[in-house]
Amino acid sequence: MLAKTRPPPASQPVKSTFEKGRAQGSAHVSAVRSQEIVSSNVLKSSIVASSPSRLVPQPKHPRPVARKAKPRAPPIEPQSSSTLSHPATPDDEDEDRNKKNSKGKRKASIESSHSYKEDISRENPRHTKRSKLELAAPVARKHEQFWILDGNTVLEVGGVLFKLHRSRLVDQSTFFAGLLDEQDVLMDDSVVVENDEHGTVYHLSNTTPTDLEALLQLDRNPMAYYFVPPTFQVLAAILRAATKLGFDTYRAFAVKLLENAWSSSLADLTTESKSNAAEVVVLARTCGVESVLKRAFYEMVRVTGYGLGDGELDGSDGEESQEISRADERRLERMREHLILAWSQVAVRVDRSFKCPNQSKETSGTPGRAHIPGSTTSTCLLGCPSLSLKQDAWERHVHDSGLYDEYQFDPLSGLQALIDIKWDEESWCSDCVRARREAWTKMRQKTWERIGVWMGLDN
Repeated sequence: MLAKTRPPPASQPVKSTFEKGRAQGSAHVSAVRSQEIVSSNVLKSSIVASSPSRLVPQPKHPRPVARKAKPRAPPIEPQSSSTLSHPATPDDEDEDRNKKNSKGKRKASIESSHSYKEDISRENPRHTKRSKLELAAPVARKHEQFWILDGNTVLEVGGVLFKLHRSRLVDQSTFFAGLLDEQDVLMDDSVVVENDEHGTVYHLSNTTPTDLEALLQLDRNPMAYYFVPPTFQVLAAILRAATKLGFDTYRAFAVKLLENAWSSSLADLTTESKSNAAEVVVLARTCGVESVLKRAFYEMVRVTGYGLGDGELDGSDGEESQEISRADERRLERMREHLILAWSQVAVRVDRSFKCPNQSKETSGTPGRAHIPGSTTSTCLLGCPSLSLKQDAWERHVHDSGLYDEYQFDPLSGLQALIDIKWDEESWCSDCVRARREAWTKMRQKTWERIGVWMGLDN
């Protein structure tokens, strides 16, 4: 049944069927052109949004296909006779299409920009802070010798893994006895325990791989250094590790060897200076071995620059650099001042206050002879040279030979050099030479005792 159509209002002219078809055809052509313009604008906006240095290919969109135009809706009737409804003109339709097209352009541009950013983020992912830390963390490696296959305790020290026997560690070390047996032991931040693919791992920060390796070498073969003592570097590593990890037996062994090498006895002091004096001071302060400090301090004082380069001891094998404390530096400076003063008082000139025993006013026996108290012989011949002749001999043996400058910082060796000079060949009487040598020996012993006071080692 056909719907009844209402005749158009009187104010609107009646259009023919041909005119209606032509208007619909124009509208269809305009719609197709508008869609082509929108597609072209989308493509341009995507090219502009892309980087000039690198163009990201855009997905191909299907080319718009012409669609059949829908029949136009009938005009809306006016609600009242006084208000007339004006039909949409071609200019109004073009304005509406332009608004829609502009919205489409902005939307396409935004989508293209988001698509480009997503492509860049997929190609070049930014590393997060956590990934940087994970990449920078060193990968622990197994020790070549001390990753024991049948071991049951894993230690990690400075990026090196040690797999050892628990029973041996507990038996030799009070530190590991408290740690592995879970006894009441005061723990600090130097131990971190965690579980990984190796099982329970004990991370230790109170020692180094080099020190622990030296200690384990000694534990493997305690007789290794019975006949030939270890080098200072190996001995220092053993002492540090044994002190930190509570290997008391090996610590006592290392301390004994160190004390033998750096004896505090004046009889063991020679004119040849010892190397590693600064390292010994740092080691003794760190491990609490004060018995070697006097000798080490004196060895530092008697060489130029105190045996230091820039005042710093560079660590090796990954160890941190160590320094002499500022308090010890001041002690060394004060000690050198005392030693220079003591040497100058003895060696600048012959001691004028010293009188030859042969020139004693109390004489006995035959004229021309004098009684020498404490002498092995009751009398000796007169003829000890005068003070001026002794001063000439002193100049030749002490100053002209360079002895005074050589032992300016080393008065103990300088006094020993004075004792060893053959003064009797300068016509000094034997009793005079003996008395002077005794005085220099006492001065040498007294100076050595004062060094402990100057360095704050003795009360």
